[in-house]
Amino acid sequence: MTEEKTETSEKSCGSARNCRRIYVSQDTRPRTGTKPTTIDGKYVAEHLGSALTFALAELAEKRPKDPIEYLSKWLYKYRENMDHNMQQEALIENLKQAEEEKVLEAERKERIKTEQKQLEEEERQRKIKEEEEKKKKEQEELQRKAKEAALAQRPNLETVTEEGEEETPSKEKDSKGQTELHRLAAQEGADMRTLINMGYSIAERDADQKTARDIAEVAGITDNVQAIDNYVRDLLKEENVDELEQLVLEGYDKLESILESITDQSEDLKQFTSSLPDYMKKIQEVFSVVQKGVLRDVQQTLERKKIATARDNMGRCPLHIAVLTENNDVVEYIAKSFPATVKCKDHMNRTPLHYAMGLNNEDLVTLLLANDADTTVKDVLKRTPSDYREHSDVIKDMKDKLSPPSVQQESDGKEETQQQELSTQQEVQGGEATQQEQQPTQQAVES
Repeated sequence: MTEEKTETSEKSCGSARNCRRIYVSQDTRPRTGTKPTTIDGKYVAEHLGSALTFALAELAEKRPKDPIEYLSKWLYKYRENMDHNMQQEALIENLKQAEEEKVLEAERKERIKTEQKQLEEEERQRKIKEEEEKKKKEQEELQRKAKEAALAQRPNLETVTEEGEEETPSKEKDSKGQTELHRLAAQEGADMRTLINMGYSIAERDADQKTARDIAEVAGITDNVQAIDNYVRDLLKEENVDELEQLVLEGYDKLESILESITDQSEDLKQFTSSLPDYMKKIQEVFSVVQKGVLRDVQQTLERKKIATARDNMGRCPLHIAVLTENNDVVEYIAKSFPATVKCKDHMNRTPLHYAMGLNNEDLVTLLLANDADTTVKDVLKRTPSDYREHSDVIKDMKDKLSPPSVQQESDGKEETQQQELSTQQEVQGGEATQQEQQPTQQAVES
């Protein structure tokens, strides 16, 4: 039976020119391979089993002319494909790992950035808190020192009362001419009223000619400005005319605006308010007359001890101005008539002797020393009067900046002087005429 089928197959393709014999196995039973049990078999099955299976299957399908060469090239190509696949898998794995690392790095940077911001915010809050505590401690220290200084001595300006010529020591100033009141005026929440009640003058000026109120106003601290103005209002309500007059003498120039805001005034306060412009004009007239240097006018104008210690906007009294004009007669008159003015200090605690030595005027120095001027007193820069022989530029600059009297004032002064001289001459002539009239009468009586 088998032979017949084979022959039939051969006959059916015998007429074909390129017909190739195909032998088909008649055994259709499924083949169940057994796994190798030896070490060599296991090695071949593990490393070559799949490759040889695919290679032989393709070899049977392709049926190349040189199956050995085909098989060898196929195995080489199989190896290259495996290497390429492994490289691609490794590359994909590396890319995936790099992407994961990139995400982790971004998260780490974001976390670090957030932590850094938190640390910066904590540091900023800490510095703010430290700065607030530092300012608070400085303010408490300033108030403590001010209180101790006030308890030790009441810091008023060197002024002279009508009854006597005793002076009170001036308050300590720093190198900028500022007192504790000036320094606290630039700080928010300062207890200005306590220092004022302890005797610190609101009229005191620093090196920039500013009062404590001016400093608070420039700094924009309205509470401190209001505290100073309220103190003045309380003086007005209490009708403390002596303190108000002292502020005027010390050169405080904010009284008029506050007086205008008070409508309900007593008779004494109304009298003070009405006389204030004339009083301030009188003080200005004293400085103007001293600056002009006519001794007779100075003697007539400068008649009260309080006026002699009045201050301008640089804390200078009339004797300071007289020294700057280098008028020996006026300096001698003021120094002898009002001895306390010799020790008056300007806004930088300089006495008239500081000015005289700064001008290198030995005559003025001799005059002041003859009237008990102090040669050891120091200004805010710790300079004695003799030190200003080497630092004379400051005094000479003040002399150059001293505004000359107006032409009208000079003409008025000359006319007044001429009238006084004319009246004096008329009195003398009248006396001589009377004496001549009396002589014949006396002769007649004798005869």
